Amino acid sequence: MTEAFWQVRRVYGDVALEAIDILREASRWTSTFGQPIWLAESFTVEEQRNLAAAGEQVGGFEDSKMAACMRLQRKDRVFWPDDPPGEALYVHKLAVRRASSGKGWTARMIDWAKRECRKENAPALRLDTAANTKLPQFYERLGFQMIEEPPIFAEGMLIVRMQLWVDASR
Repeated sequence: MTEAFWQVRRVYGDVALEAIDILREASRWTSTFGQPIWLAESFTVEEQRNLAAAGEQVGGFEDSKMAACMRLQRKDRVFWPDDPPGEALYVHKLAVRRASSGKGWTARMIDWAKRECRKENAPALRLDTAANTKLPQFYERLGFQMIEEPPIFAEGMLIVRMQLWVDASR
């Protein structure tokens, strides 16, 4: 059996639209556990085109098929509004196709984002995630640390903020 070829890269144009299917699939899957992490209908073609045009949509490809996606942004006006420019990059909407689950895609996507932080001299990689799920512990295993503060109530759920220092001097 041949080893699959994988690649993580920014995606543009119509290729970025594949992320909609992955995000909607993740939404449907998480809803089977009670509350979806995101609302499936919130992902639109227009939004994806805008993210792609800004260079903020990232795809993880297994052979030629997008297996994972995330947004990597230079600013987070909602959960990190007071951060100075250049202090961090922000991961949002990281999702993996169910068919590719368990193949290390989340770690690959985070590793790629850490390399982008180093390229842009951003000392931290930051994210926000649902507090009352297994996700904070999952991200801790990837090196993130929870910010010592009470969870934030947003979008109908409790959210925690997490960061990973990629600058070894911190």
